[in-house]
Amino acid sequence: MLEKEKFEVLEKVKDILNRARDVLYVCDPYFHDTDFEEYIHYIRSSEVKIRIINSKADVGVKGLKKLIPIIKGYNKGMNVEGYITCRVLKGEKSMLHDRFIIVDNQVWNMGSSFGGFG
Repeated sequence: MLEKEKFEVLEKVKDILNRARDVLYVCDPYFHDTDFEEYIHYIRSSEVKIRIINSKADVGVKGLKKLIPIIKGYNKGMNVEGYITCRVLKGEKSMLHDRFIIVDNQVWNMGSSFGGFG
């Protein structure tokens, strides 16, 4: 993928995320700390509840140890308990295979993980 195409895809995904008015679900078994900083950090509305679902089997303990403090720090900075939550699917194999964005009542099926563009 060319750099220009990658930028366009990233901007399109950010645009979809910013459509949320009530709740945003990011369902990606590979979602980790760098994805948070690439996407969630840019959500403009502080009124939107953000729910992340990922997988311990795919992110790993090391990845979770990086992501969880970022989420806690973000919630503390927003001064809102539970503004962003992360649910981690357990088990040796993830029950979640496809990647989804759910914005209020609209669903997008992603072709790759958030960190996989480009």
